[in-house]
Order: sequence, then C-alpha cells, then structure tokens
Amino acid sequence: MDGATSDVPLILAGSVSLFVFVIAAAAVALEEEERITLVNEAARVIGSTLVALRSRKRHSIPDGDTRVTRRRVILWDRQRAQQCIEQDYLGPTPAFGLDDFKRIFRVSRSSYDVIKRCVCEMDLFFRDGLDVTGKRRVSTDAKLLISLKYLGHGCSVNAFRDYFQVGESTALLSIKKIHEVHCQLMFAEEINYRGKNWGQMETHSFQQRQH
Repeated sequence: MDGATSDVPLILAGSVSLFVFVIAAAAVALEEEERITLVNEAARVIGSTLVALRSRKRHSIPDGDTRVTRRRVILWDRQRAQQCIEQDYLGPTPAFGLDDFKRIFRVSRSSYDVIKRCVCEMDLFFRDGLDVTGKRRVSTDAKLLISLKYLGHGCSVNAFRDYFQVGESTALLSIKKIHEVHCQLMFAEEINYRGKNWGQMETHSFQQRQH
C-alpha cells in the first residue's frame, strides 16, 4: 500500500512533464505554422505586386502616343526657351533690369558675359550649334543660366527645367562643366601667380649679383 502511495507523486510528475511537453510541442508547431503562413502571405503579396508591375510595363500604347512605359519622352522647345531668355534677361530691352538680373542669378550682367566667353573658349560643350541628329543644341545661355540659378539658390535643377527647356542630365552636366572650367582657371591663375613671383625673385637675385 505504501509502495503504491509512493508511486503517485512519480506518476503525477511524469504526467505533468508529459503534459508540458505536449503543450510545448503544440506551441512550437503552432508557431511554425504561423511563420509558414506569414511567409506564404508575404510571398503572395510580393508575387502579385511583381505581376502587376510586369503587366503595367506590357500595357498597349495607343497609335501616335509618343510616351514610353519607363520614362515619358519630352520634346524640348529650345527655340522658345531662348526667346524667353532674350525677352526676360538678355535682349536689348529685357523685362528684368540689371539689378534684377544680379538678384536672380547672383552675378552682374558684365560678369555673366565674361563667364560666357570663358566657358565657350575652354569647353566645346557650351558652344551653340547642332547636335549629332542635326537638331539645335541647348543654347549656351540656357546651360549657364540654369547652372547659375542652381548655384545661387541651392534649389534642385528640376525647379527650372521647364523654363529653360533642359533635361535633368544636361543641367547637371552643365554644372559639372562650369566647375571644371572654374578649377582650370584657378589653376592657371595660381601658375601665373607663381610664375610672376619666381620671375621677380630671379630678377631681384640677378640685380643683387650685379651689385
């Protein structure tokens, strides 16, 4: 009798351990099932999104429509842009006077003329003419003025592209080219300055040796 009684705690402990093990196994199985369900749901959402994107790219384009699926083709009116520039800033009787020009572009008209002459002499990119397709290139004034606006006000070039009829890549390239020309001018000025100083030092040394 005592032996049977002493076995009860062991049986209860074993039963509790088994119960806990079953519950833990069930919890792990449930957690694994939830994880699999979550992964499957995420895969389904991602898959449906990719399918929607592919179908959007393959959608039919009506006849005569110049748009493309990735980026819309913009037909820039460069002649209109140059006319606006002449009427507003650079013409014989511009809508904006010299003071307005300096406030807008942060340089005077006379300084602008000097900058224009320098960049055209030092980089073919800024010279007017025709591109490889025979169309009129973006004008020197459009490239320079949009660059000066960007540098003077710190705005994105996209804020001015509509007025100057310039693509984003062309505007950014113009800014880069102006920076390169500026660096070349600074280097040439430094070399000239050092050359003058070296010449003066040599002349002074020669005069001292003569005396």
